Amino acid sequence: LKEPLTTAFKLMERTEEYGRVAGLKINKDKTKILTKNMLMRQKKELEETLGIQVTNKVKYLGIYITPRCGTLKEDNYFKLKQQIATDLTKWENLQLSLIGRISTIKMNVLPKILYLFQTIPIKVGKFFFDDLNKIVLRFIWQGRKARIKLKLLQDA
Repeated sequence: LKEPLTTAFKLMERTEEYGRVAGLKINKDKTKILTKNMLMRQKKELEETLGIQVTNKVKYLGIYITPRCGTLKEDNYFKLKQQIATDLTKWENLQLSLIGRISTIKMNVLPKILYLFQTIPIKVGKFFFDDLNKIVLRFIWQGRKARIKLKLLQDA
């Protein structure tokens, strides 16, 4: 919105008017406002005026939306990498065959990564993929020396 301090109240009035006609209502306890380029004083004023929490990030369909691209990577890609690493360390103790470990990666890890890249198509550095490869390969080979070359595994 342009000039959110003046137009946000009008937007809320219109939304409430529509809600009365449609039989819907905004749950102000669960609703959050994401602002960009606003001073803290303006954020507080907006929060007090509307009665809705103003925040720095919003979770929508499992993705954290932030006003800055750098925090988008940090809040989504790097947290996903940490989550994958912790999940795979938990699963290391399971007695799975090589095919079972590869299937685990295909069914549990790849869909999470693909979903993230489809919803947030931003450039992530090569180091992200290098770290992810290390984590996955450590799980597949159970910390031992690889028996099959990585290139052959990726092509199969």
